[in-house]
Amino acid sequence: MHDSTDLVRGRLGGFLIAAVAFGFAPNAAMAQMLTAASAIGTFTIAFDREPFALMWGGTLSAPGVFHSHFFDTTASNYLSQSGAALLATGGSQEHPALSLRHEITPTGLNPAGQAASRYVQATSADFSVDADTLAGTGHLGLTGVQKISVGTGIWAGSSLVYGDYALRYDPSARQSIWNANGVTAIANGWFLENHIYSIVAGVYDFANLSLVVGDADNWQMRGDLLISPENAYMLTGVAKVEDVGDFCLGVGSYAGCAAAPVPVPGAFVLFGTGLAGLMLKLKKNS
Repeated sequence: MHDSTDLVRGRLGGFLIAAVAFGFAPNAAMAQMLTAASAIGTFTIAFDREPFALMWGGTLSAPGVFHSHFFDTTASNYLSQSGAALLATGGSQEHPALSLRHEITPTGLNPAGQAASRYVQATSADFSVDADTLAGTGHLGLTGVQKISVGTGIWAGSSLVYGDYALRYDPSARQSIWNANGVTAIANGWFLENHIYSIVAGVYDFANLSLVVGDADNWQMRGDLLISPENAYMLTGVAKVEDVGDFCLGVGSYAGCAAAPVPVPGAFVLFGTGLAGLMLKLKKNS
């Protein structure tokens, strides 16, 4: 980012002109509270192989940790598939961890009749995202379960499952956990919380967020996934935060968006939480 106010003003002006040209009112969009009231949406992940492969002293040819199976909404059926059944399914051979598509659950009560060790969460009725600050309220429930396996070290041959996620925003709690694990990075507050096997813990934090807004019920959020300090410690014995992949949360007409950064023409885009700050800076300098 250059310090030149003129350069920043020019770039910002380009954003605002694009927004107006495509029929978006910047101030109105930034004031919106984005929702998932329709419960139509997806959270798609593309994990990077390398950071997991190098865990536990592994190498790219003999990975320490690797993705071995993904159970989508149908395959991970919480009414019939117990946690133990998912662990015993799919073997422990490495598979690409791309386009892992989780579905947003409906609002209301957590689903009844779930199989053993399954804790799929309902989306809370108060879930929203502030289109200006990217702060959130409530949580999104997600279906889908990932199985990972360990190839080296004392846990070689073992597997774990992650899933029945809740997507939450709690910067204070996340920062406290980072601090407790000796990580000084500043948490933005968004994270995926595991619930399968009733192990309630953050497993991935978010970074480098961008937002595309059609309207309050049609939008997408993109960014990087960082392995959480507590997840890193469980997998490796060392609590550190490392970029392990990309995600795309798509709601309404954006459902099914790919988990890799792609240009989206004709949309109002907020890069991280910086746009409002740039506007404030320019106003002070004008």
